Amino acid sequence: MAGDGRGLVENVGGAFQILWALLTPLLRKRRARWGASSLERGRAWPGDDLVARPRWQYLNGITVGAPAEEVWPWVAQIGQGRGGFYSFERLENLVGCRIRNSDRVLAEHQQICPGDAIRLAEGAPPLAVAVVEPGRALVLAGGDPRGEPAGGSGVTVSWGFYVETAEGGRSRLLSR
Repeated sequence: MAGDGRGLVENVGGAFQILWALLTPLLRKRRARWGASSLERGRAWPGDDLVARPRWQYLNGITVGAPAEEVWPWVAQIGQGRGGFYSFERLENLVGCRIRNSDRVLAEHQQICPGDAIRLAEGAPPLAVAVVEPGRALVLAGGDPRGEPAGGSGVTVSWGFYVETAEGGRSRLLSR
């Protein structure tokens, strides 16, 4: 399947994107808001309150040519040992993540609840599902592996995925 993150050309391209990101730190601000409108960047999102004082954050967005109800199932199954991350599978596996990107919706991973564990890589500590608004928002959260809480919450990292309806039967997929 073309565009599934498994092809050699895609992964070589991904490696060059990573290298470019590392070699151009001055473009970090631009990358931190890639694809997100100023309206989207200025609003609050579910889970924003999980990390009291974030050191940095980003909001990336893309318009998907499918309605939100068709996009959500792909978000609900995200994670290692689940649907994958729909990214550069070979690069992730080169560093031992053991990711397999699904090319279909997996019924067994559609029920997601707060407290569920989502792995980013095999052997890595999982992130916990902190917020679920079915069809709209999935926010993962984790603590400092050294046990040092930020702002007393114990949460030092969060990763949110948001699906919103857009005009013309499309949707917006955002990651923060």
